[in-house]
Amino acid sequence: MGVSDPECDKVSGRTFTASAVRNLIRPDLVVHHSANAIPEYNNPHLFPGMYPTLYPYGIGGFEDKSRPMPLSFDRQAKYCLNISDRCFRYHESFIFVTLNMLQRRQAHLQTYFAVSKSNFDSVARNLTSVSPDVLERLANRLEQESKLSNLSTDEQNAFKLLHQVNTMSARIPGSQASK
Repeated sequence: MGVSDPECDKVSGRTFTASAVRNLIRPDLVVHHSANAIPEYNNPHLFPGMYPTLYPYGIGGFEDKSRPMPLSFDRQAKYCLNISDRCFRYHESFIFVTLNMLQRRQAHLQTYFAVSKSNFDSVARNLTSVSPDVLERLANRLEQESKLSNLSTDEQNAFKLLHQVNTMSARIPGSQASK
């Protein structure tokens, strides 16, 4: 589940928190090929596999190490969207998938947890001990706007951790922090 509210006025704070808690236990993008997930990073075959009409020879994907002149994901995306052949720009999903991947990469690079120095050791220890099931239950309860007094002991401990950890983000295109 993702949350999208560019103006940040229609989605409650608890829904944002529930989505953030779920993101701790599930990756952002999973593209399945048989039983194994296909990696999004450093995979030059990802885009030719997803878009055979745009890459008819199966070559030219992003982050290809065999390319004589290295090209970053960002630069290649800009190139694809600016070439005179408009097939990349007018494709029904290419621009959205590419921009989504760019935004998530920026989020991965620009988002971090901040903890006060005095609490760091205990917060780090407690964060690693919280199970994904507890986080999922907590996210569901937050989303349903249940009373916080009805949380189990494990859920209360996980919720207390959220108060000790600040999530910082900056320079993520399309986010409030970038405005």
